[in-house]
Amino acid sequence: MSPFVLFEVKAALIIAAFHLGYRLLLSREKLLGFNRAVLLATLCASFLLPLCRITFHKTVPLPAEGQAAGLTEMYAEILESGGAISTGAQTSATVFPWEDLLTAIYFTGTAAMLLKIILDTAGIIRTIKSGRRIPQNDGTEIIVLDNGISPFSWMKWIFISEDDYSSGNSHILMHERAHIRLGHAKDMLLYNILLAFQWFNPAMWLLGRDLRSLCEYEADNVVLKNGTDIKEYQYSLIRKAAGASGNSITNSFNHSILKNRITMMSKSKSPMYRGLRVLYIIPLTAAVLTANAETKIDYKISENPAMSGAITEEKDENVLVEIKKENGAFAIFVNGNVSTENISTALTNVIDSDGSINVTIQAEDDTPMGIIADIKSVLRLFPVKIRYTGESQESYTPGQVKLPEALISEVSLNPDTGISPDKSISKRNIVVFFANKNGKYFIHTEPRELDAETRNYLKKVISNEENSTDNPETVMTEIRRPDGSTFSYPVSKASIVFRCDRKTPYKYFRESNEFLKSVYAELRNECSEKVFGKSLSNLSEAEYRTIVTAIPMLIMEADMMDR
Repeated sequence: MSPFVLFEVKAALIIAAFHLGYRLLLSREKLLGFNRAVLLATLCASFLLPLCRITFHKTVPLPAEGQAAGLTEMYAEILESGGAISTGAQTSATVFPWEDLLTAIYFTGTAAMLLKIILDTAGIIRTIKSGRRIPQNDGTEIIVLDNGISPFSWMKWIFISEDDYSSGNSHILMHERAHIRLGHAKDMLLYNILLAFQWFNPAMWLLGRDLRSLCEYEADNVVLKNGTDIKEYQYSLIRKAAGASGNSITNSFNHSILKNRITMMSKSKSPMYRGLRVLYIIPLTAAVLTANAETKIDYKISENPAMSGAITEEKDENVLVEIKKENGAFAIFVNGNVSTENISTALTNVIDSDGSINVTIQAEDDTPMGIIADIKSVLRLFPVKIRYTGESQESYTPGQVKLPEALISEVSLNPDTGISPDKSISKRNIVVFFANKNGKYFIHTEPRELDAETRNYLKKVISNEENSTDNPETVMTEIRRPDGSTFSYPVSKASIVFRCDRKTPYKYFRESNEFLKSVYAELRNECSEKVFGKSLSNLSEAEYRTIVTAIPMLIMEADMMDR
């Protein structure tokens, strides 16, 4: 649906709500000028409120070690069978374009209504030129016509038949002058222009009928205030009821609501305190603004040092956690000993909580990720750094780029060392990588293969050389080399969020992990060639840290789908 049509749909709903409140609370009250002002104000407000958007900010904490809970609203549901995406946005050549058809019908109706306004206005101008023009001292002008029309007014002109003008019926002229003085023609012109964009809305037509009635009630009230006998005036209205009416943009003396007009004349003016019922507008306006509000999510890495995974002291100590299948069931081994007790107790017994430990999780390819997630939930209680290996335990060489062996632990699913724990992550900078239990991969909601095309695509997204607003931000940063010289580099703020099902086999997690590492390894290798003139594998540790500063890697693991 086009944005303009969506805007009109919102306006239609607001008009319906406002007018319903008017009909229930104010329409029976004799507060003529007040009610007219309410209708005009709510009519204009209905077209302005959809343009008003309140932004609420919501901060979602992300544990720095990568368990990025609370990101589920960013992901489209991915079906279990084959990984199909249930976003409802899939198209097919065989699907009838209902949206395009309805949009075309809407704009056709709008164009027809605007054309009618133009033709009606042109018709009135022709009528002015064809009639006998009699200027009046009050600035109005009487247009006397030969045909037997019912009196009506438009802007400063009063249109009346020769017979009515000759009869000297002052009620008619007084009534139409009241329309002109009160500006009713301008009200109706505004209404009809807005009606052209809301022609499909029944509430808009009902509002127009009520507005036209109020204009007639007001003009009648002016006539009676000038001393006209109410019975005589009512009889004159009845006698004129057989005449033809004016068009939609005029104010006609002979109106189809004659009975209601006569009833309203006899009704006492309502006390002004009943006008307080107009306060119904306040909760309705608040509801509209709330419904039209947007929530901007700010992602923030947790400041809890226990959750950050920050390394305060490097140790040679390592803990190996293995998940093996024995007799069809998965067993957990901690440093070679099978864990027959609670996994939390088993890990607590071997991890020194006062220092940093390197934990390696080794799992068979068909291990459900839910088991690993449970282990990691315990590990997050300790300041540990986690590495992942598979059945082969072979080092992965991403994109033919070999990382320095001493720094291999850096490319786990953890932020780079030096990432500020209070770093804020905007939604724009988050790239969602999803692996479902059927081995289907997605970037956001787009199906992808782990191939060179996808690797190049991710490199372009992360580096954002075209400075696209659809890709993560980059900040031109002055970076110092080990020799003291500096260079400027567009540092990406991209954050990769990995997500999977609890039943996703570990194989797909490991393949995703390795693939994402390969993307950053290739980016860093390209940067290394530019900055130092040599490949990443030939850098010293200090030079490598320089490249890490230029191309920081932030890969986080989101909460899993429990299915």
